[in-house]
Amino acid sequence: MKMDPLNELRFTFKVGGFWYYFSERNVFQVILQILHQAVLNFALFLNIYCICRDGLKQSMGSTMIYLPPAIVVNVCHYALYFRQTEIKELLDTLESVMSKNKEEREIFKNDYLFAVKIAKISRYTLFLIWIMFFTTPQIMELIFYLVGLNEFPVYVPSIINYIFMEKGRLQTCVCGLFGTLWTACAMFSHYGFTISNITLLIYYHIELKIFKHKIDYQYAKFFVSHRMYYVFKDIISVQQELLRTLQVLKNVVALALGFQNAIIALCICYFLYTITVSESSFVKLLFSYAFMLYLADASISCYAGELIESESHEIFQTLYGLPWYEIDANNRRMFKLILLQAKKTMKIEYKGTAATNLESLLQIMQASYSYFMLLKSI
Repeated sequence: MKMDPLNELRFTFKVGGFWYYFSERNVFQVILQILHQAVLNFALFLNIYCICRDGLKQSMGSTMIYLPPAIVVNVCHYALYFRQTEIKELLDTLESVMSKNKEEREIFKNDYLFAVKIAKISRYTLFLIWIMFFTTPQIMELIFYLVGLNEFPVYVPSIINYIFMEKGRLQTCVCGLFGTLWTACAMFSHYGFTISNITLLIYYHIELKIFKHKIDYQYAKFFVSHRMYYVFKDIISVQQELLRTLQVLKNVVALALGFQNAIIALCICYFLYTITVSESSFVKLLFSYAFMLYLADASISCYAGELIESESHEIFQTLYGLPWYEIDANNRRMFKLILLQAKKTMKIEYKGTAATNLESLLQIMQASYSYFMLLKSI
């Protein structure tokens, strides 16, 4: 293949702040990453401080609107940030796996291109939304302040919520500029976390499709022949490689996706609540977008996990469809072990819990509705 599917993945990890080492001596990159972490942490703790100071009920329409996404961004960010060693191991594993079966990969080239397109479209969409909802209003507010005009009519409540300065236009501009910086860092983390996980799931799904293709068009031809031993040997080798890759993949994404699925229900619930109670049309529009964004994140990742489970089941069905009844008893016992291994469903889950599939998506939606109704009744 002329294209390198891992290049976009490496870039995504770097943008999200999950791929750097102090030993690389890239001072500028290290400084940016430290600033990234500092802004995320400062914004979250400052937000919590404001809520504790003003009270939960009074903060509902102002500072509180940023708390759920701030929690999701920080939790998901650090769920991957502390997995940098596992990320490097996973990328090395994928590089080794993708160096094989060149002809089969050409057949599924469009699948790789699709994953890259998703990453690029998401990047441009997030950047456009950031410009529209955060950067432009803050720039207009600053211009209005400098030329002495009335306050810009469209303004998003700041995450700082007026702490260090007396109320006024200067305070509004400073708070707004910090809010814009925080949303930029949150956007980088959100993009890096979401797209890297989805891309990894798509790449693993492609590996399963390649294995199934080999069963249909290679192994089936020589199943009942003198080359049967080599067919079995190759099948077992591919199975072991897929299992190793799956384990490394789960070490990176399973816990992070489990955190995302657990917290995102609260976010969706609060987004809906903010939309229904806020008096600002701009805030309603902003959180309508946030609702669709988080729902799309959960839906795509859960659907990708469901595809992996379905493909592993199809692999078992394809293997079972081979003419195993025509081979001798010794080889039949060996093939039985292959079937037993293939029968185990491949799931993206963390130690048997927090599976990422459509069932989890349904649980997210049910929990979101329950929390929303609870908030409405308060």
